[in-house]
Amino acid sequence: IKDIVKHGIFICPIESNRYWVGSGYERDFEDNLPTKEGKNKLKEQLANILKSTEYKIIQHISGIRPSVKGRKPLLGKSNKYSSMYLFGGLGTKGSSLAPYWAEHL
Repeated sequence: IKDIVKHGIFICPIESNRYWVGSGYERDFEDNLPTKEGKNKLKEQLANILKSTEYKIIQHISGIRPSVKGRKPLLGKSNKYSSMYLFGGLGTKGSSLAPYWAEHL
């Protein structure tokens, strides 16, 4: 896989034969620690996509997806680094919207 695949979950290439797979959409949680239930759900979804392809889980982490009020993306130039631009608040559409907005900088 050379490009990001979105089919209920994301499969993102990060280096040769290594991928990041995610993510969940849980809104109610007590902390940002990974759960067995979340891991099992991702494994089920991944199995539906990969069928019989074998894989090894190297790490299981969790995080909180940032969002902004009104779900409007934030885009701007860094005050510290003149060649750096920042995207934020893209939510679940980040992987598809970021390339579009990058073209418009």
